Amino acid sequence: MNVPAIYFAATIKDSGSFLKQADELGLKAQWLSYNAFESDEVIKIAGLAANGVIYTSSNLFDLPHPGIKPNHFFDAYLSKYGERPNLYAATAYDSVFLLAKAQKSSDGTKEGIQRALASTSNYQGASGVITFDSDGCVRKPVFLKIVRDGQFKRY
Repeated sequence: MNVPAIYFAATIKDSGSFLKQADELGLKAQWLSYNAFESDEVIKIAGLAANGVIYTSSNLFDLPHPGIKPNHFFDAYLSKYGERPNLYAATAYDSVFLLAKAQKSSDGTKEGIQRALASTSNYQGASGVITFDSDGCVRKPVFLKIVRDGQFKRY
């Protein structure tokens, strides 16, 4: 098979197994994925087969100046758990605070909370700046990362 690139989306465990098996079969391509890919577990499973994978990330901890809340969250998480937080830890943290803020600023009904969340703009959270668009999707900056020598690096 001769293709320039293959995009894959999988769980952490499946990503590692997929890359390892593709390497064992001699399948060569530029592998592309998304931020759920970034886990030390992927490297443990895939080994060198993970090198070169390019993926999108919105993990602000990897930017030069992530901001006060992301830095504080990162330091507190590292201190408590002894490992880097992933994007899901920061997003879950933010979701609790956003939900509480929406509940307090609304009438407390399901619809009121939905309206309050939908109007969220430029919320400075642990996972970065959060803004909901008119479709209810979160808008955040995204950048590329790559695996080099078994390490996750900015691309």
